[in-house]
Amino acid sequence: MEEKYTFSGLLPAIRRYFYIILFCWTAIIIAMAVWDQRQVRGFTFQSAKNEAIANLNKDIAFREWAAMHGGVYVLVDEKTPPNPYLAGIPDRDLETASGKKLTLMNPAYMARQLNEYFSRTGRIFGHITSLKQKNPVTKPDKWEEAALKAFDKGEKEKLEMVEMDGKPHLRLMQPIMTKQGCLKCHDTQGYKVGDVRGGVSVSVPMDYYYSEERKELYLHIGVYSSLWILGALGLAVNYRYLSRAAGEVVEAEEKLVRTNKELEQFAYVASHDLQEPLRTVTSYLQILSLSYAGKLGKDADLCINFAVDGAKRMQELIHDVLAYSRLTGKSGPMSKVDPGECVTSAMEALNQKISERGAQIKYSAMPSVMGDKDQLTDIFHNLLDNAIKFTSAQSVPEIRITTRTGNGMCVFSVADNGIGIEPRYFDRIFKMFQRLHTGREYPGTGVGLAICKKIVENHGGKIWLESTPGQGTHIHFTIPLAL
Repeated sequence: MEEKYTFSGLLPAIRRYFYIILFCWTAIIIAMAVWDQRQVRGFTFQSAKNEAIANLNKDIAFREWAAMHGGVYVLVDEKTPPNPYLAGIPDRDLETASGKKLTLMNPAYMARQLNEYFSRTGRIFGHITSLKQKNPVTKPDKWEEAALKAFDKGEKEKLEMVEMDGKPHLRLMQPIMTKQGCLKCHDTQGYKVGDVRGGVSVSVPMDYYYSEERKELYLHIGVYSSLWILGALGLAVNYRYLSRAAGEVVEAEEKLVRTNKELEQFAYVASHDLQEPLRTVTSYLQILSLSYAGKLGKDADLCINFAVDGAKRMQELIHDVLAYSRLTGKSGPMSKVDPGECVTSAMEALNQKISERGAQIKYSAMPSVMGDKDQLTDIFHNLLDNAIKFTSAQSVPEIRITTRTGNGMCVFSVADNGIGIEPRYFDRIFKMFQRLHTGREYPGTGVGLAICKKIVENHGGKIWLESTPGQGTHIHFTIPLAL
């Protein structure tokens, strides 16, 4: 059964959605911050890699330039003594006409001296090395040795983040291929043009990059924190506004509920208290009708008859209003009900009308539903009564009750061959005191279908109709199926 809709759960719902949205907003900010942190870390790594590649390309280009010229002659001094590993090369040492002494610097000697000079800045370290070295200075460390062995197997580059002297470094190494100019110094080692001669490695200290990265991350953290605070404040302001508005709605609803209960109580009391004096009036009018019929003249008889009919109609109206007022916002305890029994009870209550009109009512076995048996009986009583009443006197009432199921509901259809209803009255027909016909031909109070609608809605269903004037009416309503 569908419960009566109220706003009592509105405040907890707003609070729940506030926390859900705040959680989602926090998750979005965290996800964005994590993604941004990865981007910054990637940028840091790429920047260090770019510097390593630039220096490596510089070293290789410088070495190839020197090899292309077969080395260069420089002045001999304490920092640049003659290279003992070139002693077997003719013209290693020269003397100018002015007496200046020159010595040949091969590419490896030049690159090594340049790297030693550049390493003093502490920014980057370069090293030329080989598995077959003439000079012990070019001996590879373990990382370089592993890279050189990988180059011999065909790898073209080695890039890795490693620890050096307890600090993080990005190390990059590429192979040096033997060229014709290299054979001047290394032909005795058995190299041929195209062989892997050795490798050039570059080590980039990451302290500087990580320092810059931290500065960038602190800035981004501040931005994302500000975004989160602004979003949270906006949510808090909206939460406060919605909570205040919801409180007003809940308060208004509570007042409306109290008013409705008071109106229901008033209707019940008024209807109940009106019955006793009305019974007295009706009884005395009936006595007048029986005792003085034909004695006071035709006009008096007509007035008495009108008064008796009006009193009876008032009794019926009060009875129906009292029945309607007893229907509270929710039905009583629901139980498994056989609709066929409800139809049988309704037919027994209408037995006299059914016999007088010779009404034919057909129905078959129906699925069990969850509901209030007495209220479901009232629905069928009102619908059958209307179907008989609003069938032309020249026709025999034919009523057919059918069912179908779907979406956990049982759809009941009560079809008749009555006078029908014009479509413009479809919405009006289920409202209180709405009568489409006046006079004695079709008596009634205009409350029966309103009672049916309230009962159906209290059971969580819907009620509607289809009708064509002169061809009958189909009333449909839904009730939850029994599980």
